[in-house]
Amino acid sequence: MANYSKKSVEELEVIYENSNSYGVEQELLNRGYEQDDNGYFEFEEEYGKEEEDFGLGALFLLIVGALLVMASLIGTHYILGYSTNYTSHILICFALTSLFMVLSSGKSKFFNFLFYLGCFALATRLFVPIIEMLENDTYVNFITRDATTLSVLIKYGFYYGVYITLVPYISMKIITALTRSIRKPHVGGNGVPVPVGK
Repeated sequence: MANYSKKSVEELEVIYENSNSYGVEQELLNRGYEQDDNGYFEFEEEYGKEEEDFGLGALFLLIVGALLVMASLIGTHYILGYSTNYTSHILICFALTSLFMVLSSGKSKFFNFLFYLGCFALATRLFVPIIEMLENDTYVNFITRDATTLSVLIKYGFYYGVYITLVPYISMKIITALTRSIRKPHVGGNGVPVPVGK
């Protein structure tokens, strides 16, 4: 380790700016130089400067977030439109994921997640008749008619967001709990599990 005690202050400042050595830093502190909270010495340009506030960054994130929310509220109608076209696929996937969940007795996290996705798709498909009942018209006519304004689309997008947050999760939990209770092995008098159906 080099001995910096014989160097002048100007030489120490040049060495520190070029190498940022720990020994030079300690020698400057021993000679009475002060460091700010960010670790800069008095002779450095950055000494005492505060970190700049990122107010514009927060405003930008707020605007992008608002645009994403608006796009998702309006974009839900594309999802609902596709769900009407792929009804048979949704029903088959729901039946398969239900079968896998029942066969695993509701204990497999993977099959329970697949079952949740099946419930999600089925709930999406079942939201279309809700709109049809509320509007007293078919979904395709509701989307294409001139009386459907942007505020109506946003309203139903918000309803869909609340609906899709609650219904698939609650239905998955209830059906999984029922499956676990039905497929639970029965215990005989001597503590040995009795197969279901005997």
